[in-house]
Amino acid sequence: MKWNDSLAIGIPKIDHQHQQLIKQVDQLMEACRQGKGKEAVRNIIQFLEDYVITHFQDEEQYMTEHAYPQLPTHRLQHQNFTQSFSALKNRFEEQGPSLQFVVQVNQMVMEWLINHISQTDREFGNYLKQKNLL
Repeated sequence: MKWNDSLAIGIPKIDHQHQQLIKQVDQLMEACRQGKGKEAVRNIIQFLEDYVITHFQDEEQYMTEHAYPQLPTHRLQHQNFTQSFSALKNRFEEQGPSLQFVVQVNQMVMEWLINHISQTDREFGNYLKQKNLL
């Protein structure tokens, strides 16, 4: 998956964070194509650990500042992803980077990109545009 303007929500800081996530996923996918997915998965686990804290806080702060009515639902999606990620990270620490694990990380992050960023985050961007805040 590559970044394109259709994924932008209009907040430069958030869009940059989304671009970084897509870049990390692209690097993992490339490593998998080269047969190096097991080695690369550690990098994305470390990236995601920081990402879920920083990015989700930033997004929720913008939503709070602009009285976004869907914040509770959005926050719940963030919490669900964080819980899924924590379980995945624990499994990684216990079992290491098996091929099945690499596939699961790819699937989890790709689903997040497709469902959350391109739909749910875009709804927030549309809300800001309707309110003339972008």
